[in-house]
Amino acid sequence: MKDKGKTQPAWRRISNWLHLCLGLSSGIIVFVVCLTGTLFVFHEEINDYNNREVRFVQVPVSGSKIAIDTILQNLKRTYPDIVASQYTEYSDKNKAVVFRAMNIGVPAYKSLCSVYADPYTGAILKVDHTYAFFRLLIGIHINLLLGNVGSHIVQIATVIFLFELISGLIWWWPKRWNKSTLTKSFKIKRNANWKRINLDLHNVLGFYVIPFALVLTVTALVISYAPVKEAVFKIAGGSGKEKPIYRLKHPVDSTKNQLPMEDLIAPWRPELQHLEQLTSTLPSSRTGAILVRLEKTATLLTFEGYQQFVNSYSGEKIPISDAVSKDDHLLNTTISLHIGAWWGIIGKILTFIVCLICTSLPITGFIIWYNKKFKKKKFKRLEYTAEALEAKNKN
Repeated sequence: MKDKGKTQPAWRRISNWLHLCLGLSSGIIVFVVCLTGTLFVFHEEINDYNNREVRFVQVPVSGSKIAIDTILQNLKRTYPDIVASQYTEYSDKNKAVVFRAMNIGVPAYKSLCSVYADPYTGAILKVDHTYAFFRLLIGIHINLLLGNVGSHIVQIATVIFLFELISGLIWWWPKRWNKSTLTKSFKIKRNANWKRINLDLHNVLGFYVIPFALVLTVTALVISYAPVKEAVFKIAGGSGKEKPIYRLKHPVDSTKNQLPMEDLIAPWRPELQHLEQLTSTLPSSRTGAILVRLEKTATLLTFEGYQQFVNSYSGEKIPISDAVSKDDHLLNTTISLHIGAWWGIIGKILTFIVCLICTSLPITGFIIWYNKKFKKKKFKRLEYTAEALEAKNKN
């Protein structure tokens, strides 16, 4: 009887062999990266749920709000270890305002926090560390918490996973298209034994997620690998070399005092009525401008809307170059595609399912390999032992 593997073309046998070897060598990294990505998808919904009791406040009859600077003073007095860096208010008058901040009084891994405050009384309602957990997930996702070394490991694993998707499709592709192969290739045989079900979970589900997994993998390389970013952004009309807007700094003038936050934000409030929220960095001694965003939607990493630098000494707008704006828009779009924020809740559900299946592929693949590699040998040893015992008994 001919060996089934030898009837395949050499290139296909090599592809299958590489799929197996590279999958085994990178499986644990791919599992961790995909798992953290899966857990991150619904970070906004989880954060809102955890803070559901303080997200809304009662609007007084007067409807007048406390100045932002007064709330910041209350925060400093109540929580001296918390340093706020960002402020968000909403078009919905019933919503609390939120400060993004760092709590220097706790371990670094949970220092990121959200401070909820009543905009009408100035009261600090809650200090929440939900985002700290998701920032930790991001750290594991991009570099395994190992700095530059971890970043390189994840980048290599991502390139391998890209190859795994392509070689997996080659392995999956039936040699002949007929009713039997169509059934095996596109359906999970639910009434089979667990080994067959595991094989189908790997092959069938793996096939269905390939287009979406390719998007996640390529966007990951664009985000993390500079040469890929430059190549893709140039094709899209950018340069790939500009810094993200939020990282830009402006000259500090030590001879002048920065304006109160309330004065800097007030001119932007009329535009907020047609949008969801206004987010702004706070005046800082490290830069001479704040970054104001008028947002339709926003997540921990992305936003949809308009942004503008404002001189924190004069309140005047500071122009942002077209090149910087283009690269920033492309990066924001890429991240939105990567984390599932591109199509609201539908995009997140789809991304969650794809990430969950990708998380399972290293596990189901390892089980397939283990069963083929060791179970047969075990059964052969048992068979040989039984034959030996039978021969001994005859003698």
